[in-house]
Amino acid sequence: MSLGRKSLIPILFLVVALAGTWAPVWAQNKYVYVANWTDNNVSGYLRDATTGVLTQIAGSPWPAGNAPAGVTVDQTGTCVFVANFLSNNVSAYKINASTGVLTQVSGSPFSAGTAPIAVAVDFFNQLVYVANAFDGSGSLGSISAFQNNSVTCALTAVAGSPFRDPAAFSTPSSVVVDRSGSFVYVTNEFSNNVSGFKINLAPGPSFGALTAIGAPTAAGTWPISVVAVPASGVNFIYVSNDGSNNVSGYSFDGTTGVLTAVPSSPFLLRNATSPGLITVAPGTRQLYVPNFDSNNVSGININTSCSPSPCTFDGHMTEVATSPYRTGSGPTSVAVDPSGKFAYVTSMLSNNVWGYNINGSNGALTVSGAPVPAGQFAISVFFTP
Repeated sequence: MSLGRKSLIPILFLVVALAGTWAPVWAQNKYVYVANWTDNNVSGYLRDATTGVLTQIAGSPWPAGNAPAGVTVDQTGTCVFVANFLSNNVSAYKINASTGVLTQVSGSPFSAGTAPIAVAVDFFNQLVYVANAFDGSGSLGSISAFQNNSVTCALTAVAGSPFRDPAAFSTPSSVVVDRSGSFVYVTNEFSNNVSGFKINLAPGPSFGALTAIGAPTAAGTWPISVVAVPASGVNFIYVSNDGSNNVSGYSFDGTTGVLTAVPSSPFLLRNATSPGLITVAPGTRQLYVPNFDSNNVSGININTSCSPSPCTFDGHMTEVATSPYRTGSGPTSVAVDPSGKFAYVTSMLSNNVWGYNINGSNGALTVSGAPVPAGQFAISVFFTP
């Protein structure tokens, strides 16, 4: 599945994300939010901490902009942000911690570039980045940067935003901030590479501004998703390549942000076609990859190397023995809850969310209960911490 192969519309892939996936697990309610492309709204669910079963929140769904394509939640579980592809803006909401109900914040929606398709928040809840697929001269795309008020969830554009990679920037499809809050990485679907940016951390209007890190790094064919390992000091990102049915892995220099391919990269998926938007499970042990055309989800182990001793995390990939696992029709995104016990996959063509139990010892998935209905073309899902 790809923007290139199946038309230039992001409804062809689903973003599944869990709000605060990498934050500590607190004794509070865990909510899941799903962006529904056709219905122009956001659905909310309460997750049962024991079974993983989702129950729709009273008052859900809530209005969004036109064609919401991506949703994320900040690390405190306070703010929800939705990229609206056809209205060229970002909706911001505040979460009621007791009920999960969303309230759109003052000033929302906030203007972005043309065709915002993905949104990411840094680990410190200070910055929000939006990938604009067709923005700028020649419609090559851009990245909008915002400073986030973590109390009100209101956004303020960073001075100089939007930003572009001057070397090669073609249809950005996904964006991620590394765990340290120092770097932003963007997949460029039509130029088959990944752009890296250094974040300006000096206080002031330019806090959050981006500067390209050298030339883009080669990926597979039609890279559409990028995710960063969420652990401090573990500097790795992974990219799903829709056209070549594989996953690229990279380490990055903690000072410069420069990428280097890990051993085994790119990793070819077994019995899987058109990989979509991926996630890394808490504990950094597994990647999960939804595969749109083959209606399944792959599990990939992220490994250490013990030769020579001592063992070190080198990021190379092997597939979970029983992978892949069946899903609904047209899976495009996957997320793992903060406890690491449950995974969820949005199935765009069957308009629902599939739940799975995760085997804590080997990462294998087992379907848990019946799929939960979502809106038309449910396109993105995210958990609160």
